[in-house]
Amino acid sequence: MEKLINILIDNWFLFAFIFSFYWGIRGVFLFGKNKFWWWSYEFLFNFIGSFAGWCCFLALLTRVQSHFPSYNGFTAGDIVLFFVSLLGLTGHLPQATYGIVQGFSEVVTNGIKKITK
Repeated sequence: MEKLINILIDNWFLFAFIFSFYWGIRGVFLFGKNKFWWWSYEFLFNFIGSFAGWCCFLALLTRVQSHFPSYNGFTAGDIVLFFVSLLGLTGHLPQATYGIVQGFSEVVTNGIKKITK
């Protein structure tokens, strides 16, 4: 397990760049329209979202490595890092973040409507 963690940490940037580039290109072909600005938006949206997940993954690996093999000292922040990195590594972090922001916006809008009636 320690060797795997060391391999992932040593080659982190390579993995992060390749997979983030993949998710960026995937976003262009799935969600991109026929305009260049939309393609660049989708590429950056998905690339940066995936790269953020990889950054969380590196932070999580570094924390796991310092607690290995006993796993004592884990916190709720480690669990949050795990879920954010999982969303980022699978390419779902940008859409999940957008959904959370959109949901928050709807809650605020509905709350304002109830208050002003």
